[in-house]
Formats: sequence, structure tokens, C-alpha cells
Amino acid sequence: PPQAAAVADVNAAFQRTTGSGDDAAHAIKLDFTQDPSTRTWDDLCITMPTPWPLGLILSPPVVSRLNEFFALLLKVRMVTGKLGSVWAKFCKGRTPNIQLSFLRARMSFLVDHIFYYLQVDVVDAEYSK
Repeated sequence: PPQAAAVADVNAAFQRTTGSGDDAAHAIKLDFTQDPSTRTWDDLCITMPTPWPLGLILSPPVVSRLNEFFALLLKVRMVTGKLGSVWAKFCKGRTPNIQLSFLRARMSFLVDHIFYYLQVDVVDAEYSK
């Protein structure tokens, strides 16, 4: 399970990607919803203050749904990373056969395009409305 240091590292990386001049982005934190002894990456959620009138739009049910979507994006991204690391371990010191290379390429293609679809066709399409 992720440790407290991992939470701090994830928050630091998140803050670096949001830019240094945006105070609203610095109020957003990533945290776990469960007890530290039983938590997993599935328990990672986004927390942020919602001052009035933003609280009218970002109600607790909406924030909960956003966290579910965030967890899905995180899982897909983690699958991409795991697929690459497993392939690297498998290929270490040996020449993979063409059928396994083809299978890995197809799996990677599928996972990458699911992630792309979720980011571009779902998130960006809704954001541009």
C-alpha cells in the first residue's frame, strides 16, 4: 500500500504540474480516503475547498463522481506503466518472439487509446461545452 511519503510525493508532483502562480490550484490536494494500514491507490482522491458559489456546482455528489473518474484515469495510467515494466523484465537477457511482441504491441495500443479517449473525447469534450 502507498505510504505517507508517497502521498507527499504525489502532491509535490501535482503542484509542480499546476504551475507556480495559480493559488487556486495550490489549494487542491491529493489524499487517501482510508485508514493508512488498509489503503490502496484506489483510495486516492482529490480534495479542495469549494467557496460559495462554487459549492453550488461542485456539490459532494459531483466531487464524488469526479473522484471516481480520477481513480479510473489513474488505474488506466498505472496499467500502462505496469505493462511496460513487465515487458522490460520479460525481455531482459532474451530475444522475444514475434508473436509476443505483437501481443504486447496490441495490448499497449489498446490501453494507450483508452486513456487517450478518456482524456480527449470525454474530458476535453465536456470542458469545451
